[in-house]
Amino acid sequence: MENKIKKMPKHVAIIMDGNGRWALKQGLARLEGHRVGVNRSEEIIDCAQEMRKNGICFETIGQISFLPKEVYETIVRVKKSTQGGEKMTLILALSYGSRDEILRAIKQTVLEVKNGKIAHEAIDETFFANCLDTKGIPDPDLVIRTSGEHRISNFLLWQLAYAELFFTDCFWPDFTENHFKNAIEEYQLRERRYGLTSKQIEGTHQK
Repeated sequence: MENKIKKMPKHVAIIMDGNGRWALKQGLARLEGHRVGVNRSEEIIDCAQEMRKNGICFETIGQISFLPKEVYETIVRVKKSTQGGEKMTLILALSYGSRDEILRAIKQTVLEVKNGKIAHEAIDETFFANCLDTKGIPDPDLVIRTSGEHRISNFLLWQLAYAELFFTDCFWPDFTENHFKNAIEEYQLRERRYGLTSKQIEGTHQK
């Protein structure tokens, strides 16, 4: 079997779903579920990084300029102060929808063609990917969604083309380090094909 260290995902995307339903099940206000969900996020980040909140570069995707002014300014300040973080990049999707992201990328592409900055023949996947919010960010290797929902809900529709999907029934506030490690272990057992067959992959490895 291929060395598990080599099969560690470099980019894990998590749809942290079920905060409100968790709170209602506990007889609590929905807001309390989101508070607990934030705490759970910090624990999973520590587990993924095996560190103590050092060396994290904070980034966002989405139209953060649409957020309240004080929230926007705080985000910009935190992003600037963490630019030197090299251990891990934490990316939050805020005011984000993948269809909107793709539509904005199409409009940008059309504008650049119209202004003569690029010929339409030169437009390829790499060019288009660089028009998305995730420019410079590798596509996710693994996507985890909590709460039992088996869909990606307008999240990274372009970027998830070849990602491995892992669904769990537990709500996000109940998602522990062990759940995270189990998702990683299952990922390591999967054969990533990127649209190829197993036979084609074997042929590629033999060359």
